[in-house]
Amino acid sequence: MKKYLILLILIIQVNSLFAQDPHFSQYFSSPLTLNPAHTGNFQGPLRLATNFRNQWQGVGEPYNTGTISVDGEILKDRLFAGDRLSMGFLGLNDKAMGGSFSSSYAGLSVGYHLWLDENLIHKLSIGFQSVWVNKRLDPTQISFATQFASNGFDLPLPSDEFFQNNNINYADWNTGLYYSNSTENGNFHIGLSGYHLTRPKESFLGDKSTTIPIRYSLTAGGNKFLGESGVLMSSLLLQKQGNAKELTMGFAYGQYLSDAGNDISVFMGW
Repeated sequence: MKKYLILLILIIQVNSLFAQDPHFSQYFSSPLTLNPAHTGNFQGPLRLATNFRNQWQGVGEPYNTGTISVDGEILKDRLFAGDRLSMGFLGLNDKAMGGSFSSSYAGLSVGYHLWLDENLIHKLSIGFQSVWVNKRLDPTQISFATQFASNGFDLPLPSDEFFQNNNINYADWNTGLYYSNSTENGNFHIGLSGYHLTRPKESFLGDKSTTIPIRYSLTAGGNKFLGESGVLMSSLLLQKQGNAKELTMGFAYGQYLSDAGNDISVFMGW
């Protein structure tokens, strides 16, 4: 096995803010929120992933988002040679505006991974995910224009806003496809996922015409081996939800240090 040191990473991110979905800049560390086809798509029996995001700390009340997921293979040795059936569980909690608005997600994912050739070079994965969503709003902690007085905002004043429901629950459905291949020269992968396929209704004001737009995510990337000691890695994420778009690209170069020992990856970037 070879040791290598990552010498350079370049990350480029261009985005406009999403109005609905929490998301992570290190998206590869949250596989089940990116594509249900990632469920169980790894080497090993079990995978545990956790993430925490604290955004806009210096601007105002920060966004605090935490996730945890666990996934792994089921029905081992009961499928066609090399194929893999997996199941995963996802939990996510997001708080905004000092906790006056919070969202909780609990999901179950199923993924199937099928080898397309006898040499185990090309693999196709498909995943499905069902999620139970709860969103809560505390209007008493939010200031409105009608509450502005001579000395600033006075929250006991009437807001003239009428919330029919401060607690919303609904079921959501997501799916995704993922293709990968691996050869002696490198590997490549590409995936496409869709979240909120049923366009669930979401409104604290009782507006039944307010629905969540479908979020489409496209990922691609791979590794290219350069001679006997170098490797070039790249990754791309393109997301679209309603009028919001996000593009994230990353590049890294690695140099093998030894032909013996365990794999070691040291990342430096900005």
